[in-house]
Amino acid sequence: MAECTASLAPRRKALSARSLAAVSVLSLVAGTNRAEAQDDPDIAQTVHVYEMARAAYDPAGIMQGSFLILADASESAAYDDNIFASNKRIAEDFVNTTNEILSAGSQWLKHSLSGRIFATQQVYANHSTENVYTFGGEGTGRLDITNDVYVQGELAAAQLAQSRATPEMDANAVGRPFYNTYTGTASAYTKRNKWFDRFGVSVHKNAYISSSDASRSGTQYIYFNRTGRDLSPFLNVYVEGAYAMHEWVRRPEFRNFDLLTAVIGGRFQIPEVLDLIVSVGALRQDFHYAAFDTLVTPTFNAQLLWNIMPLTSVILTGDRTVLGTETFCGGTPAACAAGAVRPDQRNTREATTAVAGIQHEFRHNLLGEIRFRYERDTFDFNGLIDNTFTLNLNARFLINRHWEAQLEYAHNVRIANLPENRTFNTGPYDENVVSLTLKAGL
Repeated sequence: MAECTASLAPRRKALSARSLAAVSVLSLVAGTNRAEAQDDPDIAQTVHVYEMARAAYDPAGIMQGSFLILADASESAAYDDNIFASNKRIAEDFVNTTNEILSAGSQWLKHSLSGRIFATQQVYANHSTENVYTFGGEGTGRLDITNDVYVQGELAAAQLAQSRATPEMDANAVGRPFYNTYTGTASAYTKRNKWFDRFGVSVHKNAYISSSDASRSGTQYIYFNRTGRDLSPFLNVYVEGAYAMHEWVRRPEFRNFDLLTAVIGGRFQIPEVLDLIVSVGALRQDFHYAAFDTLVTPTFNAQLLWNIMPLTSVILTGDRTVLGTETFCGGTPAACAAGAVRPDQRNTREATTAVAGIQHEFRHNLLGEIRFRYERDTFDFNGLIDNTFTLNLNARFLINRHWEAQLEYAHNVRIANLPENRTFNTGPYDENVVSLTLKAGL
């Protein structure tokens, strides 16, 4: 997703929707419209340094009727000293990545319609089996019934390639698996006096293209609702629940599960200065196969954006949830029949993540960021625990309204309590990536 650039001129209010308990968020381009004016507690009123408006450097786009059209393309050259994210299959290479994005957003005073299409080509100098071409599109439509009531629909479809660094990557895969992903979400929001409610349903489907990866294919059906109250112009509290049904294509009698999540939370905002979101609760995972133990565990989500100075942002996030892994008995009847199924062989990955970052504007057109990310993945199937650490350093040079250059360094480290177990991923590894990107915007 291309990041917005921006100035010391008045800051742009971000039109960003939060995900609701495992619902995938569609990041969509939308112009200044009725949505920003509505008193919706989920609309962010604070943006970080990289997103602040910079009148002299933001692409102006093209007005076509009542729609603002934006287009950008980027070319990146990178050196990666461990392209397979493995300590046993170490290979370095130079990688060229090309991105293209075309987006449009309505500028209406009421209702909104927006969307984008994108494509990415990634070419390796010496390992052509890793080359990928991905593409997709997404859109959202919003109907404002009154000032305090609206309904919204979101659709997205894409063909993507699995990253070597993902927790479920097959260490021996030749090339990266391709899959099609489809998401549809319908929701409604209403507010009366100081009370608000948002409810909806979402469907998310992953379909792997190769039959050898079909055990990874599945569909999620998610129902969610959030009810809350504004306690002041700066603070609201809410309760939120979600019920998700995950259905796998192969061996569903062993692998299908339901996930029930309930949290309480709140959001505190000082416009353009501070945005804090905290929610805590519990989730319950029930497998359709009765021999598997039910899992009940805490869950939480925390997000802090604090502009401690006009040109310095601190970003902190934390999250804990439970996901189904992509492999159970290989997804085949023969593999499942090879041994007894034990109650502790739940198809579950417990994931905890934390991110800390600082962004700063050194000059009007020179920005920098340092970001640290930690992820802990616990696989119930075999007791594997992975700890992954990532350090990112980024520098952005805004040349003019149409051109931007970025220099980035990433250092990734994964350690594991079972270093020889490669059931779900490539095992422990150490990786360094240096990239230079030139971006053009219209």
